[in-house]
Amino acid sequence: MAQNILKLPTTNSHALTLSQWDVVSVEGDIMTLRQGNDVAQATLAFSCMVQPIPNDKVVCFCSEDEKIQIMAIAERRDAQPIQYRFPTDASITSPNGSIDIIARDDARVLANKITQISHHWVVQSQQTILDLLSVLAKGDKTKLVFKQITTISDLINTSAKQSLQKFVTYIRKTDQLDQTEAGQVGIQARSLYSVRSKHSMLISEKDTKIDGEHIHMG
Repeated sequence: MAQNILKLPTTNSHALTLSQWDVVSVEGDIMTLRQGNDVAQATLAFSCMVQPIPNDKVVCFCSEDEKIQIMAIAERRDAQPIQYRFPTDASITSPNGSIDIIARDDARVLANKITQISHHWVVQSQQTILDLLSVLAKGDKTKLVFKQITTISDLINTSAKQSLQKFVTYIRKTDQLDQTEAGQVGIQARSLYSVRSKHSMLISEKDTKIDGEHIHMG
């Protein structure tokens, strides 16, 4: 156990012992280490955020009572994923600059709850897929600008005090029932207004007025 050991002098009579070990296995917070023929167990130091994996070479601190703590990972032989592990709540803060997270492949965030607060939020993507069980969106104004929108749903329910729609061409097709209930209905057509059906009924409780320069019936 005398190989790869560095003793750092301190202000008292004791010394801080740093040594290099190989990680054999990881079970929870306990790591089994090997140095030559010696085998020991160690825990992570509070400042060591990278989770060790088997075959890592780690730098350890051995206290006076021979408790070993892993201070850092010195070498990782295989290109294994790096896992950062925080022993308590963590915060990443950049009070005077920006924070960039750049990944060549995928970037995933897994949490029970995700909260985002910002003055300006920009999302740019060539393709976006949202798979959500329930969505609640609130705000003062919403503006959507798309070249094409396709909506597929079993039920669409819209409630509003006022609804304004403006189209260059508007085509609506209903296979079964198309029903409108309103206090008053006004339809204005600048040129032709045409209604075609197999059967047609116009029922008024009081007055019915048909006015035109020419009226053709039959």
